[in-house]
Parts: sequence; structure tokens; C-alpha cells
Amino acid sequence: MSRYESFRRSGFQKSNMKRLLTSITGSAKISIPMTIVVSGIAKMFVGELVETARVVMAERKDTGPIRPCHMREAYRRLKLEGKIPKKSVPRLFRWFGPSIFRSKTDLETDPTLELDHFPSASGLQ
Repeated sequence: MSRYESFRRSGFQKSNMKRLLTSITGSAKISIPMTIVVSGIAKMFVGELVETARVVMAERKDTGPIRPCHMREAYRRLKLEGKIPKKSVPRLFRWFGPSIFRSKTDLETDPTLELDHFPSASGLQ
């Protein structure tokens, strides 16, 4: 079977896509057309990623199946071309990362955080 036939026959299960959309949006009501649209977009993205990985393989004169290094390079190239959107939503719990706050004053100057909610923050120097 050719790659094109495989691509045409492949797809994401609606139940899995609905579960993913529910976890992302937090809404229990996800319409069937919405799951179909997002599944189609995801399938197009995966197809573009695989085709770019095949180009990477051809440039490196590699044969056989696509390896993770080809996928990473393909993702990097798509990102450089602007085909992968930048994250528009800040990461959740960003203040728990290491070395984000260097002192207690950094916590005090951020109006979105309250020291009372972070017992471990009171021990910062």
C-alpha cells in the first residue's frame, strides 16, 4: 500500500479526540463537527510532519523507517517556516519552575501571586 493510500485511510478516533478536546477546553459539551474538524487538522499536521521528515531523510541519504531524529528536524523546520503556531497561553503553574524567582521580593512584586498561598515561599531569602 502506498503512503498516499495509508494517509487517506488513516485518522484519529472521534472518541479520543473528543476526550482530548474536553480536557483542553474544560467543557463537557464538544460537538461532533468540532471533533471532525480538529481531527482533520491534526491529520494534516501529522501528514506535513511526515512529509518533511521524508525530505530530511532524503537529504541525509538515510533509508528505512522515519527515526525520531528525522521527526525532530522536521518539527524544527516547520517551526522555522511558521507552520507551527506559537504558544499563546502561558504555562500553568509557571511560578513553580526552578530559578524563576530569585528572591522573596520577586514574589512580592508580582501582583498575580499572594505569599499566603505559598507556605514554602515565606522561607525564600
